[in-house]
This record gives sequence, C-alpha cells and structure tokens, in this order.
Amino acid sequence: KALNESTLTASACVEQTFANPVVLIEQALRLAAFFHDLGHLPFSHDFESGLEIFWRNLPDSDDWKTKLDDLVQFQQGRAKIHERVGHSLSRLIFRSVFESWTGEGSEGIRIAFELAQKVLDCGHSIEPSPEQAALEWLHSLIDGEVDVDRCDYILRDGRNHGFEFVNYDLTRLLDNLCVAQEGSRFVSAIRPQGLSAVEGFILSRFLHYKNGIRHHKVAQTGAALQHAIELTFATKSADVSAFIEDLHTLATKDPTPTDGRKLLDRFAGFDDVWWIGLMRQLSATSPNEWLALVCWRADGPRSFWKRIEEFPFPVSAFNEALPERGDVDAQEAWTAALKDLRAQDTLVARHNFEPWKARDEDPHKGASEFCMLDNAGSLKPISALSPLVKALPKAWMEDVQVHAFHTSGSACSREMVVSRMKEALNLK
Repeated sequence: KALNESTLTASACVEQTFANPVVLIEQALRLAAFFHDLGHLPFSHDFESGLEIFWRNLPDSDDWKTKLDDLVQFQQGRAKIHERVGHSLSRLIFRSVFESWTGEGSEGIRIAFELAQKVLDCGHSIEPSPEQAALEWLHSLIDGEVDVDRCDYILRDGRNHGFEFVNYDLTRLLDNLCVAQEGSRFVSAIRPQGLSAVEGFILSRFLHYKNGIRHHKVAQTGAALQHAIELTFATKSADVSAFIEDLHTLATKDPTPTDGRKLLDRFAGFDDVWWIGLMRQLSATSPNEWLALVCWRADGPRSFWKRIEEFPFPVSAFNEALPERGDVDAQEAWTAALKDLRAQDTLVARHNFEPWKARDEDPHKGASEFCMLDNAGSLKPISALSPLVKALPKAWMEDVQVHAFHTSGSACSREMVVSRMKEALNLK
C-alpha cells in the first residue's frame, strides 16, 4: 500500500500495462533478485577475496590502488564487491537496452527497473517512512535471514554434494511465511505451524557450511584460488589492465548508452573460463604448487590440521580471540600475520559464519533475528522457541574456524604457524 501510494502512482499506464499494481511489484522484485548476484566476478566470492588481498598489498601511490579504491575499500556498511558491480550493471542494462525504447509497456518497464533499483540500494533507517519500510522489507526477501538466495542454494548444494542431511521443507516454509509490523518497519515472520520448517532451514544451512564450504579440502582449494587470483592480478597484463578499467568504470562512471552496451558485451566475457586461461598462462611461466592445484588439480599443498582433534590449541579460546569485523586494530594485526605466513608459502583460511543473526536492540544496526508471529500477534525470536537453533552458535564456536595449508617447499611447521597466529591474537 505504501509503495502504491508513492512510486506506483507515478504512471497512469500502470493499470493498463499491469492489471494489478502488485504484479508490478512482483516483477520489480524478480529483477532485484536477478540483479543481486549479477555482479559476481569469475569464481565468485574467492575472486573478491583475491582482489581484496591484491588491492591491500598495493602501495598507496600505485595507480591501480586508486582505480580500485571505490570498489574494494573496507568500510563498515559498504556493499560487497559483487553487489556494487551488480547494481551498476542493472542501471547500465536499463540505460543501454530499455531506456530509449518507447513501445507498449515501456513506462511499466521503466517503473519496474526503478523500483528494483530502489529495492537493491535501500539501506537501513532508524525510523523509516511507510515507503522506506516497504522497500526495506522487499530488500530482506533478496538479502536477509530467510531469503530467496538461501532458499535456493541450500537445497541445490545439498543435492549436488550428496548431503542427504541438508534438506528442509520449502513448501511448508513458504506456506507459513507472513509479513508483520514491528514498530515502524515490516519484517518477515513464520506462523507457529511453520516453526519446524524454519528449524530445518537454519540447521540445513549450518550443516551445509560445516560439511561443505568449511571442509578442509574445499578450504584449501579456495585459499589456493584466492592466492592464484592475487598473483594473476599482480602480473598487470594487458587483459587484467583492461578488466580493471572496466571495473573502475562500473564503480565510478556513467557511460553513454553506446559505451555502456560495449562494456556489457565485454563484461559477458569475464567468466571462469577466461580467468582460468590467464592463470594457466601464468602457471606456464611462473609455476608454483598453488597455481598447479587450481589450474591442473595437481597434488602438492597439504593441510596442517583437518579436524578439531588435530587443532593444536583449545579451539573455543582461539575462536573467541579472532578479530571482529569492526575491530580495525585487531584486523590489521591478523592481516599482517597472514601476510607473513603467505610469504613463507603458507596460506590461512578463516571461516566467517553466523548460524543465525542475533537480535540486536540497537536501531542503528538493523540486525534482527527471524521471528515467529504467534496467534496473539506477538513476535518471538526463533532462538527463544527452539533449543536446537539456540545451540548452534555454541556448536560453531567449538569447531575449527581456521585452516592453514603449506606447500612441499614451505619451511613452516604447525607450531610456527600457530605461534604466529597466537601472537596476532594476543593469546598465550
């Protein structure tokens, strides 16, 4: 209703093009869901990490450092790289493909794109207006605790990995989702009869991360890939330089429709196959075990520890000491330790994960745990209703959150690696 009273009434053709304004909102939401991950670069999150490592190690005087600053710089609350790229691509697609089109339904398409952009870009406000509250709720369906992305990949990855224990009742979850009002904002919630589906969803996500993403071989390949990506950027080849220029344009400029269309055509070629070709070229001229693992699945790198029984320090105390995202000094010390170890052919992978987002009473943060809407109309946090969900953060704190890997030529021992990490964390 709030959206219908503001953005949707901007066009008299809405009722002609779309029989119901709700249909327009649905189309905008589908566009937002599509554009949310459109900006993923080759090899997805590992590429972003490799690019960030490369950017961090550049001297401030380097021209590439300046070109990447707007895209990669670390500031709390900034969008992730793929989100910023995807949002820029969505604007470019509209301007280059649809903006000049005047055929039937063009006004409805314009409004759908504009609304999708608002959904993607909307931030958290302390006291939102009705329109802002509606946009924030739509955004949570794309990027939230229970969102379309997680609903998709949890089941898909569970099937592809052969994880029969990663499964939940999607139909029951969707049938019992509802929207509730909490103060001046809207939130997604679950009806009482859907509590078991939410438990299954949260537990499946936990088990998927624990046994898939955090598996030591997966982590080893991911760490090697991030390092290989950093090394490939460091070549500053003509291909890499052209890619950086296009990323810089997306992050900071507003190309004309013609230039934008050319950029879109180029960007379509920046895929996994293109980048692995660059890494293989580098591997042929500057071979090392990390590149060989990524490019040719060659043996070589090994894990210092694989499972909790092999971890050489009380794991809970170690995890408690790991730096939080907002602790700049602790992050710098940790990053310096990882850089020192990388120079000795040892790579460290830290697994950042939250089983569920805890409820936060600070209105500036906007982090709110998923809730159940009971029959009396009251919202109750899932962790207060489910001992299983409540126990997951403790289970995560008592498991391995850091892996380390070395090549056959590394002089580091497990004790040396742990000692360097403990020094960075001020652990005795």
